[in-house]
Amino acid sequence: MYNETENKKRFREFLQEATLLLLSTLTVMIGTPLSPGLLKISDHFILAGVENAEFLTKFSFTVPAISFALFALLIGYLIDKWGRKPVLISSIILYVISGSMGFFVDNLYVIIVSRVFLGIAAAGNMNSILTLIGDYYQGEKRDRVLGFQVAIGALGSVALALVGGALFDVQWNYPFLLYLLPLLLLPTTIFVLREPKKHAKEVKDLDETKIIESDTLEPENTAKVDGLSSKWVIVICYALIFALMFIYYLGPSQISYYIEELELGMNSFQIGILMAAVMIAAAFIGALYKIFKKYLNFHVISILGFSLLGTGFVILAFAHSFAVLLIAGIIGGLGFGFLLPNFSLYLVSNTTIENRGKIVSGYNTMWYVGESLSPIIFQFIIIATSYSVAYLIGGVTFFVLLAVPITLLIVVYTKKKQQTVVSK
Repeated sequence: MYNETENKKRFREFLQEATLLLLSTLTVMIGTPLSPGLLKISDHFILAGVENAEFLTKFSFTVPAISFALFALLIGYLIDKWGRKPVLISSIILYVISGSMGFFVDNLYVIIVSRVFLGIAAAGNMNSILTLIGDYYQGEKRDRVLGFQVAIGALGSVALALVGGALFDVQWNYPFLLYLLPLLLLPTTIFVLREPKKHAKEVKDLDETKIIESDTLEPENTAKVDGLSSKWVIVICYALIFALMFIYYLGPSQISYYIEELELGMNSFQIGILMAAVMIAAAFIGALYKIFKKYLNFHVISILGFSLLGTGFVILAFAHSFAVLLIAGIIGGLGFGFLLPNFSLYLVSNTTIENRGKIVSGYNTMWYVGESLSPIIFQFIIIATSYSVAYLIGGVTFFVLLAVPITLLIVVYTKKKQQTVVSK
């Protein structure tokens, strides 16, 4: 049997990790290229005589989240049944076709339909990638990869926001061309990524409940919580990611309209710079996540993340200049950078290879249910009050959510103290 040289193995491992990390940017690509210029899209279709163009434009921005949420669980089942790679490759192809449709078709209703399929494609991509990271890596290596996943995704958002904003200043439909970029990753996806071997024979006698309640098949579980079963870990992850994305998505989905209300006179490229600052901050924390994880546990990192996000949103609510908006965005971005890899690690470290696809898909379903409901629910609040009040409500809610990790932290330290007393 042919054995690869050490250099070839390392190069293949590098390509594997790079492919996974770059594919992670497809998730942020769903809305980031369009967010700086939503107003220009709605203005174009208003001039074209489309009724309710502003609402439909906002809906086209969020509809991928709805289709993602509706199809994520089915895709998770397919990932575990058919394998990771078949779902991932199909998703990339569908993503490119549906995402770029807005450049070729000058019809808002067709764009909305195409973005429904974009959400399905994103669900296949995101679930496959997070599942593969959980399959491929363990321990500190997994911590590092999940941290870099957030960092690369955030840096991708920076580039996409800036380029998307610049393209909007040329023509309203040019940013849709950015959805062709994933074609560049198809070769390494097909020829470099490997399909993990399942341990089906080892667990075929176990029912789903036993698999979920058992420890993972890994020698180390860096995110296991004393006193909590894996079922409770999953419930906590689901609830927190829903709340996080429900509030957080108020930022990218409404920021261009909020800036117009403030009458700051910013163009699409400047809004892109603002969004880029948020993502650079998130990327900075994501790249350093492995270091933070060495010294801080899940609960402390969660407290840091929610505190920073709450502070950022409160500042945003009272912003009246580009500088203050920038400060608010950076602070919120730091919080976002702490939370995303934290929840992902918490989840994949408490699941097994046999059920990881389904559990991860449930996590991502909650992500996009929160994201899709956010602009709908907050639209009523905005109409009744203002954008600034909506952001203030979001900030206060983040501070309320601190109750969850603080409670868990108290429980953990109480148990440790009790164990210490007993041992003495």
